[in-house]
Amino acid sequence: MHISKIRLWNFRRFGSTKEFDISSPNLEVKFQKGINLIVGENDSGKSAIIDAIKYMLSAHGYESTRPNDSDFFHGSDRMRIELELTGISRNEASIFLEWLSYSKGSDGKTTVFMRMSYDSTKGMKGDVLAGPIGDGKPLNKSAKNYLKCTYLMPLRDAHTDLNPRRNSRLSQILNATPAFSIDQNDHTLYKKHAEFKEIAEKYFNNDSEDENAAIIQNAINKYVAEFSDDERKSMLLYQSGSLRSILERMQLSLVDEINPGLGTLNRLFIAAELMNFQINQSSTARIGLIEEVEAHIHPQAQMKIIETLQNESKSQFFLTSHSPNLASKVKLEKIFICNKSGVFSLSKEQTKLSPDDYQSLEWFLDVTKANLFFARSVIMVEGWSEEILIPAIADYLKRGKILKKNITESGASIVNVGSAEFRKYSNIFLRKDEIPTIGIPVSVITDLDVPEYSRKLRSDASSLPEGQDEDEDEEVIESKKYDYQLIEESEITEKKAKKESSIHETHTKQTCKAFIAPSWTLEYSLLKSKYFGKLYMEALRKAHPKFNSADAEKCLAVKLHNKSLDKPLVASYFAQKLNESEVEAIEILSEDTATYLIEAIKYACV
Repeated sequence: MHISKIRLWNFRRFGSTKEFDISSPNLEVKFQKGINLIVGENDSGKSAIIDAIKYMLSAHGYESTRPNDSDFFHGSDRMRIELELTGISRNEASIFLEWLSYSKGSDGKTTVFMRMSYDSTKGMKGDVLAGPIGDGKPLNKSAKNYLKCTYLMPLRDAHTDLNPRRNSRLSQILNATPAFSIDQNDHTLYKKHAEFKEIAEKYFNNDSEDENAAIIQNAINKYVAEFSDDERKSMLLYQSGSLRSILERMQLSLVDEINPGLGTLNRLFIAAELMNFQINQSSTARIGLIEEVEAHIHPQAQMKIIETLQNESKSQFFLTSHSPNLASKVKLEKIFICNKSGVFSLSKEQTKLSPDDYQSLEWFLDVTKANLFFARSVIMVEGWSEEILIPAIADYLKRGKILKKNITESGASIVNVGSAEFRKYSNIFLRKDEIPTIGIPVSVITDLDVPEYSRKLRSDASSLPEGQDEDEDEEVIESKKYDYQLIEESEITEKKAKKESSIHETHTKQTCKAFIAPSWTLEYSLLKSKYFGKLYMEALRKAHPKFNSADAEKCLAVKLHNKSLDKPLVASYFAQKLNESEVEAIEILSEDTATYLIEAIKYACV
């Protein structure tokens, strides 16, 4: 049994000022078996989903709770939560038989499911019902106990829950295992404890060779005798208590580990909860809710935990996280992006990634690229130069009054895809059902890649001497082998139009927009820019001291053709010069060759 769907009406941030409509939930999300990783910024609704599930199922170790007035969407007086559970086994069907529903698909097969609902009007408490809409009825105690989920709160205190105390979570977990399901009087541990009771009482009641015990007894008896008219004597009794009280004295730790830290205790806590799932397979639905699963845990240990949870195929987990480290390890179809527009599954059925691109993205989604799932906006770039330059240009534009926020302040992530194959990444933000869109602005910054200089091998190149003088520039040697000619403007214009049309058709969809370098490449466009040309020339000269600034465009063209331009180094010098330069208010010029960068950054830095 697992939760396949949740629907919310006017619950927390998922609501509307429109009239309540039972046929139109404010949020509907289809969940996966196994792991469901919900990511997003603060106040995006992650905890609302976890709490909605917890309200419906109740959680081990917590008193049963229901929504209160603060859970109603602002201004609404009615709210509703629905859960749909599928994958019901024969054993589970026997438990929930009177609450089950049935539907027949187009293939003629019958699907068994259970719909749970909670409907409440402000000021009046509702009840969790199960069954068809309008005919639902409350679950009995055994059914409720079977559905109870495990919940780990975000700021969990594993130290308290694993240490001895009354009603500790560890004692609850241990008590729920088959090892403690027999009558306590027949339990080996209880019998041993009874033996200790006898030993302790003999020790304190003058039946011990320890003189200290006799001193205690004699001192008490002295006052008992003085306070009484007869010769009474005291006795010390040991209260053995119940088997549960014995478990409440237990502590979970590691062998040879002295005072383990929060991270270690947190892993132990999760291990204890999973043990409960493993042992009690037939008596629980095995649904776990873990908020901020990475709390107090080292990144490498996070990866191990996620791998383990993904292998727990018979359990279903709902995790919230702010960790790109975790997101890079979880399968794409198990990730849900939560933002102001809603909650969006990244499953194959709901994004516009092709099957091959989906698999490619899943294989190559390292931590750096996984940060795109946590961003308010995304800027996708082809290489290191753009990744180095974009933050510096954004800071420059903020100082020039073009932007109100830089990259960091706007919550934008720069994703270096390492090539022009943006579709393998950008299409993850495109929905097959185009309404609603995922709501995350995505700027795709790409080169036009239409050369403005041609290169042709000279007819006498084979007769030129090999090698070069120490003082001879590499481009001088190349110019002896090749002829570099400026291409006719009309020819370039035609090629540009075709390339731009192709790029826009591929990348400008929904909230994704392509921003194309108007002149060959990023570097060539920066050199020709009225905004940045002078500073970029200085960066070129610093990285390549022999760069011919007198014929700069041709010199750069030679380097681009020969792949001899140290792009990251030039970008680093240029970024440094931007950061050091004073900026007056900037006026955006539509015809400038760097305006595309400005517009791309403006689109993302909202």
